[in-house]
Amino acid sequence: MLRRVVQGKEIYQINNVVDIINLISLLFHFSIGCYDFNRLREPIEFDIGEEKESYHAIGRGIMNIAHLPVFRDKISAFGSPTSDSERTMITTKTEKVLIAIIDFKSSDILPDAMEKTIDCLRQYADAKNPQSLIIN
Repeated sequence: MLRRVVQGKEIYQINNVVDIINLISLLFHFSIGCYDFNRLREPIEFDIGEEKESYHAIGRGIMNIAHLPVFRDKISAFGSPTSDSERTMITTKTEKVLIAIIDFKSSDILPDAMEKTIDCLRQYADAKNPQSLIIN
């Protein structure tokens, strides 16, 4: 997100949830994935992209994800710190979201970013029962 802003590119607007994630990413400098939870099939893992693995990335077409850190579910990889897939992207019909704040540096501001995200989701996206979890 920060790279987009620095390059002078437009920040896309889908709905309040996407706007909130973009704001949190810019405020805290984290890479954040936001996914339509109803399009995911558990288990969900954080893994490394396999040789010649790819997916349809949002606004990018086919993206090679070999050797990149990726989120994957029972179906396939669906997100990375570089770009997320069209399969699980947030739309105006999304009702339940999975938000992954990726903290490669194990920084002490992650809890603040999580708290701000939840506050904004409650205030601006009418979030019901938001939950958070830190996975090391």
